[in-house]
Amino acid sequence: MGLGIGFTWPHLVTQVFALEPAAEHDLAAAGITTVQLSAAALGAALAGMVANLAGLSHPGGIAGASSAAAWLFGLFALAPLAGVLTALRLARRPKSSG
Repeated sequence: MGLGIGFTWPHLVTQVFALEPAAEHDLAAAGITTVQLSAAALGAALAGMVANLAGLSHPGGIAGASSAAAWLFGLFALAPLAGVLTALRLARRPKSSG
């Protein structure tokens, strides 16, 4: 689990439970776990695909590992960057009256 998700996950779970009726808490808990596991599987699959396409197995060795590491870092840094840019844009947006 990533560092950011590890710190925010309990707050997200609490918010989901607060919004759901008490009768649906079990269903909401199962949904939260499903989303977490699906995201982890998707991230692992994407990381494997990027590493293999970036040369981890061909040319392999130190050159392949170095290339794969650079590509993984570069591509996986785009998601947090997009999140920061979105947060900054939302912070500058004028508040709505309703």
